Order: sequence, then C-alpha cells, then structure tokens
Amino acid sequence: SNLAAIGPLRDTTCATMLVRSRDDASLAAPQPGSDLGDDAQICHGQGLGDYRTLLLTIYATTVPMWMVNMMLMPVLPHYVMERYDESVSAAGLAMSCVSLAPLVLGIPTSIAADRIGAHRLGTLGALCAVLCGLAGIAADRSGCFLLLLISRVLNGAGLSMFQTSRILLVSQAPSEVRARAMSAIGAMQRFGAMVAPYVGSRLADSLSVRAVFVAQSVCGLAILPFALLVEPPVGDLLLSGTGARQRCTVRGMLRCVIANWRDFGTAGAALLILQMLRQAKDFLIVLKVHTLGGGLAAAGSAVSVAYLFDLALSPLSGPLMANFGRKWSLVPALFLLGLACGLLGTPLAHSQTSVLLCAALAGAGNGLSSGLNACVGSDLAVRHERDGSAATKAEFLAPWRELMDVGAWLGPSMVGAVVASLSFPVAAAGCAVVGAFG
Repeated sequence: SNLAAIGPLRDTTCATMLVRSRDDASLAAPQPGSDLGDDAQICHGQGLGDYRTLLLTIYATTVPMWMVNMMLMPVLPHYVMERYDESVSAAGLAMSCVSLAPLVLGIPTSIAADRIGAHRLGTLGALCAVLCGLAGIAADRSGCFLLLLISRVLNGAGLSMFQTSRILLVSQAPSEVRARAMSAIGAMQRFGAMVAPYVGSRLADSLSVRAVFVAQSVCGLAILPFALLVEPPVGDLLLSGTGARQRCTVRGMLRCVIANWRDFGTAGAALLILQMLRQAKDFLIVLKVHTLGGGLAAAGSAVSVAYLFDLALSPLSGPLMANFGRKWSLVPALFLLGLACGLLGTPLAHSQTSVLLCAALAGAGNGLSSGLNACVGSDLAVRHERDGSAATKAEFLAPWRELMDVGAWLGPSMVGAVVASLSFPVAAAGCAVVGAFG
C-alpha cells in the first residue's frame, strides 16, 4: 500500500542533525544515556530555540508569498479565455505553469540551497515574486500569452525557492516539534490562500486584472525587507552527523532515489496524488462557477470558502501527525478531496450554493493534510541522512520536491485537457477515482 511507508514516520528523530548558529557556534552535548558520538546533537531545542521564535522570518513572510501565488488563480481561466482568446486547455496550462518552474528548477534549487544557504534562497524567491507581477503587467499591456506564461513560471520559481528555504530551516527541529512547526507553516500558507482569491477577484472585478499583477509585485516587495535584513534564528547550513560539510550533487540525488526507491514509490506516490487533487480542485471549482454563470467575484468567493475551511481544520493536522502518525492525516484528506471533486461533476452541484458546499468539503480535506508533504519529506530526509543513504537532507528533498511538483503540475493540466477533449463531469469523476486509488 502507498500508505505503508508513512505510518512509522511518527517516531522519526533528528538525532544526527547539527545546527550551526551565527550567534553561538557551540553544539549542545548529547542527552544522558545517548549512544551518539561527541559530534552529534540530540535536537530537543538546544542551539535551536523554540520554533515559535521563527514567527517573523519564516511564518509571517509565508502569507504574502502565498497571496502572490493565489490572487490570480480564481480569475485566470476566464482571463485567459477572454483576453487571449484561448481554450480551457490553455487555461489549464497557464494554471499549471506555477508548478512547471519548480518541476524544472527543483534540483538546481536544492543545489543552490546547499551552497548559498536556505536564507539567501528565500531572498531569491521574494525577488521572483516581484518580477512575476511585472511580467504579468507587460503581458496584459501587450496581449502576449507567452509573457503571461513567463509570469506564471516566475511565480512558481519564487514559490518553490521560498518553500524550499522554509522547509530546510524548520527541518532542523526535533521530530515531535517538527510536525507542529510544519503544520504552522501550512496554516500560514492557507491563511494567505484564503484571503488572496477574494482580494484578487475583487481587484479584477472592480478595476482590472492588471491591478492583480500590481498587487503581486507589492506582496513580493513586502517580503524583501525581511528576507534581506532579518536573519532567521536557525542556522542556514545543514550539516551531516560527521561534522564535515557535505554538498549534494545531481549524481548523489540519483543515487539517493535508487537507494530509497521504496519510499518514493509508496509514500511519494500517495503524496503525489494528494498534490494532484489539491491543484485540480481549485481549477474545478473555478470552472464550475463559470459554467453556472458566476462572475469573477463569485469564483473568488468560492475558492476563499474552500481555504476558509482549509484553515479552520489545519490545526488538527499537527496533532494527527504527531500523535497518531502521518497517514492519519493523509487518508481523510484523499477521501474528502476526491469526494468533493467528484460531486462537482454531478447534478448535485447545480447551483452556486452547492458549489460552495463542495468547496467547503474540499477545503476540509486539504486542511487535514496541512504541512503533510513537507513533514513527511523532512522526516525521510533526516532518516536517510542518518543511515547514510543520503549525503545531506537537501539531497533527498530535491527529488522528493520534484515528485510533488509533478503532481501539482499534472492536476490542472490533466483537468484542462480532459474538459477540453471530453467533458467537465468526466474530469471530475477522474479526480474522484484518483483520490480513491491513492
């Protein structure tokens, strides 16, 4: 079963991670009774501090980054078909371009993180967020669809670099704290995702889509001061238990995938399906609203409702993962997301109110898996760095992120292609079947 590899992750420890702080280079001694060597550290907070001290530099900056990512989403399908006279399939391509950039740049991004540090990588992500808004303004002025796709790719590149930097920083927390820390990042993402669709759709409805692009650049600029001037209280450089600085390479990543193929083929496959459904459900909700005659504001409201329930249930994700195991977060998420997507293609979703109910159901499923991908990835990265099957955590996380990005890219791409070639109900039923298979 795809879920088999996820259950044991509850007991993962990070005993062999070393934290190098800019303010204090000394390492905490091992706990009494430990069989670790002198160069290892049991990560129960020593040299790390309470993860809540990361509020400003890691958690707060996540909100505007996700607003950049989500403001355009509810208006993008209609905008592509009206402004550029393109098909539903092209709208799906524009939606999926956010995931295309991390799919292509995922491994180079992890190599960059290993060399320049996670903090500087987050700064590059914020810069890409500014540039994506500027490229969108240029696309709107010129009517060039290619420029719009470039804007979406820049959006995805910025989000990928920013997420990778946050995961690498928080992955230094101990296992029992890591689940809640990753879940908190997921909650911040969901708060930004809840507010952004409503703001973006209102801007587009009252002004124009160009105003949404301007707002994207403004959000990127809001992140830059924190990324440039404020150093996070967690060391950027992730060291292996040997005490020697390790650098990941493409060859090393391939060896890591081969050595840990079972994890990629089980837990990785299940979470790939989760990513597909997460991205597909947003596209399906927006398309259904437009099919029923709703405008931009209605589409934005429906997506915001989904992320309202997402945010409301996200606090349950951390305790589920920490106390019962990671799969107890995954199973209900797959079930609810698949069910909601399937219902959108049935006669039951015959009105805007019924679409809102389906959106709420999908959001609830998404919220129960808040931070799950990042948490499972960091769990496995720590485990395989400890047993020597990965030289560094980044060496494992790079192909892991690639797998997740494949799922995020496939979701809207396949939905758009199926809707264009067959029908909306077929696409919705396909998502339900994929959720059941996961």
